[in-house]
Amino acid sequence: MEGEDQADVISVAGMQFDDLSKIRVLDPEKHEQTEALGEECRTFLEKMNTFHSTVGGLVSLVDKLAAAVDDEKMKAIGARAAMESLSKKRESEEQLLLSMIAERRAQLDR
Repeated sequence: MEGEDQADVISVAGMQFDDLSKIRVLDPEKHEQTEALGEECRTFLEKMNTFHSTVGGLVSLVDKLAAAVDDEKMKAIGARAAMESLSKKRESEEQLLLSMIAERRAQLDR
């Protein structure tokens, strides 16, 4: 009877013996569920770490592409400014030549 009384006291306290005669606070079913949940959490963390590294690589690639686009944009702005400057220079040279032609004609007409 004494063994049964001790088992009853342990059961009332919420403790149980497992198959290896170790005292457990959780019942075996809840312990298995906890272990399964722990494994699911580890799997989830591995997947999240993989996702994080993949996204990190993608963000890095997008940043590099954005920098390349900005470089090309600045080159295009510089080329457009150079073309506009060249166009204005040609217009001023044309005006200068036209005025020189008008002066020479005026000299020839005298």
